[in-house]
Parts: sequence; structure tokens; C-alpha cells
Amino acid sequence: MLTIEQEKYLESIAREIVAEAKSNLKTKKGSTKLEGTIDYDIVPSKGEITVFFKMADYGNFQDKGVKGKGGTIADQSYGGRRWYITYEGKRKDSPYQFGKSGGGGLRKGIYKWIKTKGLKGRVLKEWKSAGNRGGQYITDKSLTFLISRAIYIKGMHGISFFQNAIMNGIKKLDEGYGVAFKDDFDREMKIITK
Repeated sequence: MLTIEQEKYLESIAREIVAEAKSNLKTKKGSTKLEGTIDYDIVPSKGEITVFFKMADYGNFQDKGVKGKGGTIADQSYGGRRWYITYEGKRKDSPYQFGKSGGGGLRKGIYKWIKTKGLKGRVLKEWKSAGNRGGQYITDKSLTFLISRAIYIKGMHGISFFQNAIMNGIKKLDEGYGVAFKDDFDREMKIITK
């Protein structure tokens, strides 16, 4: 059974994990909507406490990466294997892979991202073909296709923003749990001795 000090300490660790995960994400990706979805819930039950961390579903893809299909882009071959670093500090293959749902979510997300960032693609001068002078702008739809195709083939490594925060939270928990236990013990001893 957890005591009051231990519960408070556990909640403070959960807050720190969320804050660090948001900071890690912002450092690696800049400001995103995902940052606002990262949170935690504490659920006490029968003298125990459970901490649930939550975020938008696509946060897992950012954290743990997504395997690519593999293939060739501009005469270069890619296997599509992608990985992330776990909260235990181990390198692990991504559990996710593009192409499993077939719902077109990648292209929709890339198109929206291109519009939000105001990106414009151009044809390289080296790639000019008949009737194409090179250096010309391409449509947003074409840019979306090229970017999403590259990601689909190569995949994307996880940035481990949440895994890293959990690893640091566990270290702090291990270091500080004894202090919280001691504070509870001291308080109980004062109550008993009075």
C-alpha cells in the first residue's frame, strides 16, 4: 500500500515525464499538435496506484518509428528497416510498418504538412526532360507523392522522445523513492511516539 508521500512523489515523476517528453519532442520536431496531447492519468485502486500515459496515436509512430517497404529511389536501394531506443536504452526494430492499413493516411498527412509549412517543390535542373526546363515549381500533389513515396520506401527512425523521458523518470523514481518512504516513515514514527 502506497503512502501519501509516495503517491505525491509518483505523481511528480509522472508530471516530469510528460514535461520532458514534450520538451524532447519540441527539440526534435519543433512545435506540433502532438505536444498538446501528451498527458497522464493517475488511477488509485485497492491501495495501489497506476499511472497511464497518453498521447495522440501517431505519437507512437514518432516515438518508435515506422519500417519502410524497401525499394529503390534514384538508383539507390533501401531495405526499409527502422529502429528506436527503448526506455531501457536498447536499440529495437520498429513494431510499425507502412502499408498495413492502406487508408492513404501518409499522403493525407504529408499534403497537410506541405500546406501548413508553405513548402514548394522544384524540378532539379539535372532532371529536366523533354519540354521541362528544370527549376520549375511542381504541384503540391506531385511534391506530396515524392515525399510520401520516399518515406514509404525508406521508413522513418523513431525519435524516442517518450522512451527517453520514461527512462529518466524511472531513474528519478529509483533515486527518490527511498526519500519518499523515509518521509512517510518519519511522519508515522512521530504519530506513534506522540
